[in-house]
Amino acid sequence: MNRLSETLSACVRKLEALHLRHDADAGVILVQIDWMARINSSAGTATGDAVLDEIGRRLENFASDEFGQGSCVDRLDGPRFLIVPSSPMSLGALRAQERALHVALAEPIVGDPNGRLSIRIAAALIVRDESVAEQLRTAGDQLARPASARDGVMVHAALSGNEVLIHYQPQYDVGTGEMIGVEALLRWQHPELGLLGAGPLVTAARAARPRVRAD
Repeated sequence: MNRLSETLSACVRKLEALHLRHDADAGVILVQIDWMARINSSAGTATGDAVLDEIGRRLENFASDEFGQGSCVDRLDGPRFLIVPSSPMSLGALRAQERALHVALAEPIVGDPNGRLSIRIAAALIVRDESVAEQLRTAGDQLARPASARDGVMVHAALSGNEVLIHYQPQYDVGTGEMIGVEALLRWQHPELGLLGAGPLVTAARAARPRVRAD
């Protein structure tokens, strides 16, 4: 059963307080961790729990650094987390932070050294005149939908819209200064967020496994 149906979490109370104090809608970020079953089956549930604990710590550090002291991070049901900034933020402002959050979660995690996890991030606006718990449940359910439906559309749009780019970075011999080769770097020219690294797109592609080829 969804924890939100049983009791109000600290983050729900935080949102209700923000609505009252600022008389404004408030944006939140939801994070869904996919493929935890692989970790649990290969390394055990204790390792899986440790991975989720580490992700929770990274989210808390990120929220404190980017959104200020007093920001709330709560683990919802299963491998799903909620971030509530310390003050009301718009969807646009939160989406601008998604790239940095992907980077914060991209570093190798003990228990998942090969990067088998897939991490999905979505911002949602929680309005004042509707139940906070119901809005969070709806947003969480949408995030938890099969990745093939949502992420596949995103990857296909990026490929068909020529948003996937290859940047070439020269490599030099330290002793002679002579260029000895180039490194090909995948980049995503996101229509809203600008130039992104490969991480968000690769994460979506791995989750969706779309039947498209990058020719």
